[in-house]
Amino acid sequence: VVAWASGVSRLYWYAWDNGNMGLVRRNGVTPKPPAIAYGQVENWLVGATMTSCGSDNAGIWTCTLTRPGNYRAWIVWDPGRRVSFSVPSEWKVTEIRDLSGGVRALGKDHKVDIGPSPIMLVSPGH
Repeated sequence: VVAWASGVSRLYWYAWDNGNMGLVRRNGVTPKPPAIAYGQVENWLVGATMTSCGSDNAGIWTCTLTRPGNYRAWIVWDPGRRVSFSVPSEWKVTEIRDLSGGVRALGKDHKVDIGPSPIMLVSPGH
């Protein structure tokens, strides 16, 4: 996400089936959790436009994505700690997506726990 925000147009993962750093198990087929996360982030980014990306004074990163039809999404994480994040009501977020492919509704309190693993907050638009 940060690489794309910095202008990197392609990213290659070396040693696809490496036992320690590869994305698949030694059989070369079964994905490890990082491969699933990589696929989720690809789905989040491909076809979207990133309109902003950066961290605030507290160290929380927020990257804003748009798509046609008033779709907006925010990828949010805090690389150094777990913290409760108050989702601005004007974002009109309806769902939260995580790196494992999980999707859940945003609670009525508009708060979500964030940490080193990014989540995506989605306002689907029309």
